[in-house]
Amino acid sequence: MLQFYSGSGSPYAWRVALALEFKKIPYKLHMLSFSNGDHQSESYLAINPRGKVPAIVDDGFALYESAAILEYLDERYPDAPKLFPGDAKQRALIRRTCLEIDSYLAPEIHEVAKQLWMRPKEEWDHDALRNGHGSVFRVLDGFAERLRGDHLCGDARSAADLTLYPYVMIVPVVIQRVKVKC
Repeated sequence: MLQFYSGSGSPYAWRVALALEFKKIPYKLHMLSFSNGDHQSESYLAINPRGKVPAIVDDGFALYESAAILEYLDERYPDAPKLFPGDAKQRALIRRTCLEIDSYLAPEIHEVAKQLWMRPKEEWDHDALRNGHGSVFRVLDGFAERLRGDHLCGDARSAADLTLYPYVMIVPVVIQRVKVKC
């Protein structure tokens, strides 16, 4: 059975969990505790030397980096629903959208989250929070403009939707935290 290593709050691990569920791939979940340092344990570093989540071990093959895991799952389990459906052009659009989410949206959310969760309130840079908040919504607006129905890339759910979803769910939590704390 596929082994899935995750950690609470990781949007990268969340997208792999969504993919496993979408494709109905049986797996055993290993929830790592960041506060206990599970991700830095010798046994986990043997699976992922970067000490981050997610990672999988499938039939003795260890793989980390969520984008690579999604592609692997699609190829390894071809009879399950596709994460990268369509022809070469459609699959390229899905891959590009996933890269755009990771390259443009994720860094903006991470900057805001670092302020909110890694610094005491009295050390928050309120200008950076306001700017970050605006940047997050500008990037999200760009993705919203692409929606044609319920999905980012075509008529079916794809890796692009699973990559964006965790961030869309994180944004309201971040906004609420800013409103409560500022």
